[in-house]
Parts: sequence; structure tokens; C-alpha cells
Amino acid sequence: MIITKYLPQMFPQVTENLKSDFDGYRFQRNNQRIFIISVFLVFEQLFYGIFVSGRGSSLHAVYYISAFAMLLMSLVCGFFILHKPENIGIHHKIHELSLGILGMGVALIRLLFFEFDMLRIPTIYIAVLYGVAVLFYLSYGYGLFLYALLSLSIILLTPLYHPGTLTTRYIADISSNGIIAWIVSAMNYRNFVSIFLNRKEIEKKNEELRERSIRDELTDLYNRRNINSVLKEVHARAERYASDFSVIILDIDHFKHINDTFGHHLGDIVLRQISAILSGNIREVDTCGRWGGEEFLIICPEADIPHAEGIAERLRLLIGEYTFQHNKKVTASFGIASFREFPDLDSLLKIADMRLYQAKMSGRNRVDAVTLFSLV
Repeated sequence: MIITKYLPQMFPQVTENLKSDFDGYRFQRNNQRIFIISVFLVFEQLFYGIFVSGRGSSLHAVYYISAFAMLLMSLVCGFFILHKPENIGIHHKIHELSLGILGMGVALIRLLFFEFDMLRIPTIYIAVLYGVAVLFYLSYGYGLFLYALLSLSIILLTPLYHPGTLTTRYIADISSNGIIAWIVSAMNYRNFVSIFLNRKEIEKKNEELRERSIRDELTDLYNRRNINSVLKEVHARAERYASDFSVIILDIDHFKHINDTFGHHLGDIVLRQISAILSGNIREVDTCGRWGGEEFLIICPEADIPHAEGIAERLRLLIGEYTFQHNKKVTASFGIASFREFPDLDSLLKIADMRLYQAKMSGRNRVDAVTLFSLV
């Protein structure tokens, strides 16, 4: 029970919905580290091969082979830096482990064949063991697998190449260093996961704040400030490309009577339900917002008057057919104007509003897109 309670805190995990994003983020961070280290190791291994090891010796050849391997790895890393993968596959995950596996392999070879000493563990082995733990972000399972594999390999291979030399102390030293290195790796990965989750939580909060700033709290439609901003953008685009667009202004009929008779609670429900009808039945390119009170504005890009009139008529019928709370029927009136008719934005909105008023005066529950008015 205690383990189940505290295990997620000790080893936080990324939820499934964030896994793809996390895998990409971890891959890029690991790939950057592999690139930097591999470039450094190219020069480091060449230096040791040229100036330190004896020409013609086995170690001399190891340095040159290592330098060539690091060069290839740095080129692969450079490719992934320039071409970030959209999805992380198994070959990307192998790449993330590649330098760690290669380093452990080199350390194993040098420990067994070049620097074997029962009284001490070689520096190269310790450097690789803890360097991998600190520099790379290995998942808990991958880290455990690698460190267990390395420790077991040394313990099992030592008697084969150095018979009679394996002692309990040496086994304990190899095992304890492997365990400590895995703990360091797990803590490093834990911090990495925590930072990622905290960053995502901050992004989520910021997105919520941004949505609140552009959305009407009651209806979840765009608020007037944001719908007005969208309207200006659509208007500027229509001017630039000589295209058309229409605006639809609608008003709920007898809304004051609904509030006075049934209370503001039902009025709020009606506003929310009509908002859902509007947002669920307009085109993807259209934008709907709460214009004020019981008024709504719909922006219809690339739509002339007949097209916008068809949209408004469909919405009018859907609202009229809908049964609201207390079996209440509600209707709405619509006014439409287009950019081709009135290129000036203020005039466009004024005509749409005047046609809405005309629809109200003509009996309500109707669409007016044709009544002519003088703006003089």
C-alpha cells in the first residue's frame, strides 16, 4: 500500500497523451548531448592514437577505430538536428542508447584486456559508468537494463579471461558501482520528467488564461473584443484580395420576457444552448462570437449574401425546432450584410444591425438580407 502510494512520486511517469511530445523532447536533448560528446571524442581519440599509444599496438588501433565510430555518430546526430523526426520510432530510441552502449562496450574491453587490476576499477570504467548516468536521460527500465548488463558481463567474463582472479570483493565493487550509477541515472531521469511535466502544466495554464481572455465565460464563444479582432482581419484580407465575406447578426426574440418570466438562470441556459447550436452548425471557416447580451455575430469568409442567407436560415430553423428547458420554444431574428455591398466595416455592421431590426419589426423569427437602407 505504501509503495503503491509513493511510487508515482518517486518515479513520475508521463501520461499517454503527452508521451509522443515527451519522446520527441527527450530524443532531441539526448541527441544534442551525443553530438557534442561524439565530436569531442573524435579529437580526443585521435590525440591518444597519435601522441599517447604506441604505433602498431592494439590500443593504438582501438583509438583510431573509436575516432572513426565517433565521426559517424556525430554525422548521424547532425542529421537529426537538421531534420527533427516527427515521430520517435525504435531506431531513434536505439540511437539514444548508442553512445552509452558504445562507451560501456569500450570500457568493458579496456577493463578486461588492457587495464585489468583486481585491486582497483579502471578510471575509464568509472568515467563511462557515471558519465552516462549524468549526461543522458535514460528511462528507469533502460537504465536498469544497461547497468545490469554491464555489471553481469564483467562478473561473467572475468573468469574466462582471467581465471582464478575473481573475488567476492571485486564482485561487490562492480555490483555496488552499477547500482549507484543506476540510482544516479534514475534520479537524473526523474528530474527530467518532472521538469517536462511542470513545463507542460505551465503551458496548459497559460493556454487556459489565453482562452479566458478571448472567450465569453458564459457561452464559451469568442468574446466581443476577439470577434471584433477576427472581423478586422477578415475585412483586411477581403480588401487585399478583392474577395467577399458576410456578417450575420442574430438576436434572441423576447429574451427579456424569458428572463423576467423564468429567471436569469433559464436565460443563461438558453444562451449556452443557442451558442452550442451556432458553433456546431456553421462552417469550419466561419467564426462565431457573442456580440453582447443576447446578440451574436457570425463572420462568413468567402460567402456572398445568398450563401450567408442559407447559413442563417438553417440556424433559424434549428433554433426554432429546439426544445429548451421547461419545454420552452425560442426563436431568433437575423440581419445580414456583405463586404461587396458595403466595403466600409462600420457601414457593414450598421446595415447588418438595421436588417436585424427590420426582421424584428417584420414579425421576428426571420432572416433579412435584402432590405435597403440609406446611410446618408
